[in-house]
Order: sequence, then structure tokens, then C-alpha cells
Amino acid sequence: MNEEKQNIYWLKGNYVQRNSIINNIKKSFGDFELFVYDDEYNFKYVEQKILESSCFGNNRLIILNNWPVVKKAGKFVRATDPLKKILSSVPEDCILILNNLQTTSKLFAEEVKKVGKIKEFEQHAQKYHYRLKGDQKLATVWVTDSLKTKDKVINTDNASFLVDAISYNESTVNLDNLFLLLKKLCEYVGNRKKITKEDVFVICSHLRNFVVWSLYDACDKNDIDRCFDLIENCIASARNVGEEVIGIVYSMVWRYKLLFMCKELSVKGVAEKDVWGKLSNIEKLERKGGSNFQIKLSVGVDKKTNVRKKMYSRAMIDSLFKKFRDKDPSVSCYNYNELLFINLALNRALPKIRSLDFVRAGFENAEIVIILKILCMVICGKIKNISQLSFLQMD
Repeated sequence: MNEEKQNIYWLKGNYVQRNSIINNIKKSFGDFELFVYDDEYNFKYVEQKILESSCFGNNRLIILNNWPVVKKAGKFVRATDPLKKILSSVPEDCILILNNLQTTSKLFAEEVKKVGKIKEFEQHAQKYHYRLKGDQKLATVWVTDSLKTKDKVINTDNASFLVDAISYNESTVNLDNLFLLLKKLCEYVGNRKKITKEDVFVICSHLRNFVVWSLYDACDKNDIDRCFDLIENCIASARNVGEEVIGIVYSMVWRYKLLFMCKELSVKGVAEKDVWGKLSNIEKLERKGGSNFQIKLSVGVDKKTNVRKKMYSRAMIDSLFKKFRDKDPSVSCYNYNELLFINLALNRALPKIRSLDFVRAGFENAEIVIILKILCMVICGKIKNISQLSFLQMD
């Protein structure tokens, strides 16, 4: 394809060089409408935007920062094959940029070569293999090494805080996000050489993963003031406060249920090394059915391996027994009765806020935030009487 008529670009690798190419394309394209999509968008919607002409006859620049998704077998998966099929049909008034999309599909790469151009730049963190599974430790090394080149110092714990902030409970690290976070950190500290824990907290306080992970840490330490600060930072940048808080409560239910089971086994004399063996047989249930009146629970099965899914992994359980940075193991931060009371409060709170959402089709933000703060007070041991939770009782 001639460079002058080029309208499909697959840019891979170094963030700065990719961004430079995108800026050059914008300058050369003249007047245009800009659309940016990621994995929160359904492929059918993105396809329509790519293939249909503008109502006003304008050129369109469409940037995919992640794969749009399609629904298969009840789950959303990235639309690699559907996107490949429409590449040859991208109209001339549209420039499509695949911004660092990752895939091992040779067929997809071959199709892009036929109808567009692939530009791949050397990645700053290439030697760290940052996209391999379990790469958080390597990304932490990359952070410390990168800051050294900028004449700045950060200790390993604080570097891992940065990585955790964007990759909590995930197997890979998005280097673009990490690069931008590091750039933001450097701009914040200015000429100061040493980067502190407080610097990292300020920079990461708006990120949901960081808030959830830090909230657990603060709860384990009974630091209620820190819990309230994290909640306020989280809702300040949330698109939908209700959905954000419900997501946090769901994660709390999951965590403290697991903590309770681990503590119960410990009380019964089960050794730490044997806890995983006892809990590994719990299978993950999935909902099936199109309405609330037809929902059926069945054991989830991995579509590729045909293996029945487990509720908890070995790493999940081990993380509760390990001492992390300056904090004792989570399982030792609570006694049996405290965990029993915490689980009671969480299981009362969740249906309460869900019912408010259903009845009102959206509830007052202040009300749901108050419920979350009260749950933190329960977890931190500030509320110990069940009568103080009577307002959570369903009518």
C-alpha cells in the first residue's frame, strides 16, 4: 500500500515514539473527528464507527488503545478475528490506529501488512520481558533502573507500590500506564532526588486498584483515618460512585470470607502449609439464565482446558499468610470472632446497597459512601456491637 494512501497503522513498542507518530498523523490529516476506544467498548459499536461515514462529511481518526470486545459463551473476549475481517473495508476518510495492541495471531499480522503498515519501536523495558506472566517483580526492577537514569532514587518497596497501583491482582503490567505514572511522579517531585512513600501515595491515590489494595492494608492496621482518606480519593475521581463502592464491597466480601475460612482452619489446628489443600476443592460457581427468576448456579468450566474452575488460587491464600513490607500477615491481624462479625456486616451491607440501587434506579452518593465508611469502622474494630448495624437490616 502506498504511504500517501495509508489509513491503517499498527504501532507497537516505545510509548514516546508511538505518540510522536500519532501526532504526525494528526497534523497531516487536516480537519477530522477523533474517536478513542478501548476494551470497555463492544466491537459492534466500534465496527459501526469505523465503517460508517461521518454525518458532516469529516475525516475520522479512530484510535484503538485496547481490543474492543465481543461476547462468546456468556463472556466478553477481545475481538481479534472480527477486527481482522473488517480491516480491508476501512473507508478512505478514516484512519485507523491500532495503538500497541498485543496478539500472537499471525493471521492478524498478515492482514494488517496487506492493507496497512506496521511500525514497531524498541521498547525501553524490552529486556525485562514486561508482558510475561508474573512480571510485577521485573516491572519493579524497571522502575528503579529507569529512575536511576533520571538521577532519582526509590527503594524497592515504593517501586513495587507503583507497579501494584496499576496491576493489582493481574498477571501482566501495562507498560504505557506505568510509563505515564512514572513520568507523573518525576514531574511531581521536581528536582528532588529521593522519592518517598508519601510521593507515591499522592500520585497513585486516584487509581482504583491502588485504593482497594491500600484499603486492605489500612484495615489490617486498624488505621481508620487512612481508610477514610482512601475512600474520599476514590470517589473524587469515580465516574459512577455507586458502581465504584459496590465493586469495593464485593471485593471485601470475597477477601474477608477467605480470611474467615483460613482463620477457622487455623483454630482447628490445620497447619499453614495444609490450608491450601483444604480450600483447593472449593469450586467456582457461575450464574446462568437471562432473568433473576431463571438464574441457576453451576460449576464454572474453563472453555480451553475443560477443567472445573477453583474459587481460590494458591497465590491468593499464600498472600494472607505472608508478612508484607511493614505489616503483619493479614490472617494474624484479626481473631476468629472479629472475622465472624466483619462477615456478618458485609453480608448485610451488600444486599442493602443493591436494593437501594434497584428501587431508586440510582441512590444518593452520600448514603452509599457512609455505608462503606461504616464497614471500614467495623473492620478496624471501631464498631463492635451488632445493634449498631441495625440500619443495615432489610425491611
